[in-house]
Amino acid sequence: VPDLCNLNCARVSHLKVLLAPQAQTPASPEEGPPLQPPMGMQLQTLLDVLRGNTTLTTLTLKGCNIQAAEAVARVVAGTDPQQQQQQQQQQIEGASASAPECWQGSNICSITVGMEVPVGGLLAKPGLPPLLDMDLSQAGELFTPEDAAVLQVTLAAAVASSQGSALRSLALPVNLSRAFDDSQARAVLTRLAATITQLPRLEKLNGSRAANAASLASAVSSSGVLDLSGCFLGPVAAEALLGARGSPSGLWGLSLRALNLTGCQIGPQGAAHIAAAIQGEGTSLDSLQTACLADNRLGPAGAAALCAALTQQQQQGSSSAPLVGRGSKLKALDMTLNLLGDEGAKAVCKALREASPPLSCLSSLALGGNAIGVDGARALAQMLPSLTSLLELHLPGNYLGDMGVCALSKAATSL
Repeated sequence: VPDLCNLNCARVSHLKVLLAPQAQTPASPEEGPPLQPPMGMQLQTLLDVLRGNTTLTTLTLKGCNIQAAEAVARVVAGTDPQQQQQQQQQQIEGASASAPECWQGSNICSITVGMEVPVGGLLAKPGLPPLLDMDLSQAGELFTPEDAAVLQVTLAAAVASSQGSALRSLALPVNLSRAFDDSQARAVLTRLAATITQLPRLEKLNGSRAANAASLASAVSSSGVLDLSGCFLGPVAAEALLGARGSPSGLWGLSLRALNLTGCQIGPQGAAHIAAAIQGEGTSLDSLQTACLADNRLGPAGAAALCAALTQQQQQGSSSAPLVGRGSKLKALDMTLNLLGDEGAKAVCKALREASPPLSCLSSLALGGNAIGVDGARALAQMLPSLTSLLELHLPGNYLGDMGVCALSKAATSL
């Protein structure tokens, strides 16, 4: 960009930028001179352009990382610290305190990294109707960690604004790309889930009529049943709804008798946050009798986390209070279609075998469609003696083999 001032004209409304990666420097002088920076615009240059621009409405970013996406989104949303400092300085220098409030961010209405995020509608920028419904459920692989970062910063700015966010319905992707396996990307999802819980007018989240933990608690039936089957929550919505830390007034403080999350697709990350919430102070799952967790793509890690949370002891009140068995009344556990494999089967068996107190009421265990092989079958056989009340073990759609079936049959007949 030879002349940045030329960008601030009515003829230029869409800016496409290739951001330069951070220049690499050698670790020691012996390795030679610093490497030449690669092609692309420096992030600071782009931020300077956006801070002084009033005509751009569309921004497309390539070569963008999470930190850069957040920085750009803050400038566009008007929450950039440098912008805020300048505005405060202008007020000190004589801006009228009685002047009407005006939009302080840029006029950019959409930011695209992997997919378009309609920041203008989310922020209800001047001349745009506020966005009431947003459906990203079909974005799939196009939804990147950088898009999640832009969305989180934008929603946080909308929540903090004087008008508040007008969003009533939000649908997020259910199946996230492998890019979200990175720890920084997972942290972005955690921040996004926390921001979603603060949206004041949100009524529907990924098919669920409850939009936060408080409204979800009201969805529990009088008989203690929470049924979210088929809601396709995905990991982010699951964390927003079910990942709130336990408290007497929250979801996990209720006396649930049955929990049905079949087909919610919460994934291993969503499972980890739900498990942490269940294990929080104030939870009360000692009345839980049925847990349907089928078709959630939990994987070994997610299944182990949830099983451990449902079966381990919990502290009541002070540290000197007695330990109470969480899930001690559990009668049926369904973990069908969860990508367990042998590793996951071993993890589930370990959690159930080490339950404290023992699962003396568990009469039905379903682990079908999990590609469990001979090693997993042997782990199940070793676990069976500890489940003294087990009457039904469902294992269709696995690869137990003759040796696995023999081990299970021998363990079952010896009970």
